[in-house]
Amino acid sequence: MISVSLLKVWVVGWFLVCFGSFFWGMRFFFQKPEAPSLPMRMVQVLAGGFALAHLVWIIEMPTLRVGPACGAVCWYGVAVALFWSAVRAHREKRPAACYGSDTIPDLVVSGPYRMIRHPFYTAYIAGWLAGCLATESLVLLPTVGVMAGFYVYSAFREEKRFAAGRLAEEWVRYRRETGMFLPKLRFFKLPGA
Repeated sequence: MISVSLLKVWVVGWFLVCFGSFFWGMRFFFQKPEAPSLPMRMVQVLAGGFALAHLVWIIEMPTLRVGPACGAVCWYGVAVALFWSAVRAHREKRPAACYGSDTIPDLVVSGPYRMIRHPFYTAYIAGWLAGCLATESLVLLPTVGVMAGFYVYSAFREEKRFAAGRLAEEWVRYRRETGMFLPKLRFFKLPGA
C-alpha cells in the first residue's frame, strides 16, 4: 500500500513539473507584446492564482485515494508531453502568447499539430483537470471552467484569423483533417463510398 505522504509527493511533483513547464512557456517561450493586453494579463494573473489554489488544495487534502491520484499523475504527464512536443514543433517560430497578438500566426502542422490544432490549450486544460481529479473536489472545477473559457475563446480568435488570412486555403484543408482540442475520430471509408 502506498502511504498518503508518498502519494502527495508524487502528485505535487507532477503538478510542479506541469505548471512549471507552463510558466516557463509564459515567461521565456511565447512571444509577448511590449504592453500586454488586458485579457493576456488576466490569463497570467488568474493562472498564477489558480495554480497556487490547486497546489494548496492538493497539499491540504487529508487523504488522496490511489486511483484518482494515479489518474491525475497520468493527466499531468499527458499535459507535460503535449506541451513540450508543441514547443518542439515550433522550433525557431515561437507563437504569440494567449491574447498576445492579433497577427496571423504561422501554420504549424508537425508534432502534435498533426492531430489537434491547439495542443498548448489542450495541455493547459488537461493540467487544470488533473488537480480536480487528484483531489476529487468540485471546489477546483470553477478554475478549470474559467481557464478553459479563456483558452477556447482565444483558440476561436486564432482560427478566425487563419480563415481570413493569407493561409486560408491551407487552413481549410488542415482544419478538415484535425480536431480542435482532441484528435478527430477517423472511421474507415469503404472504397467507392
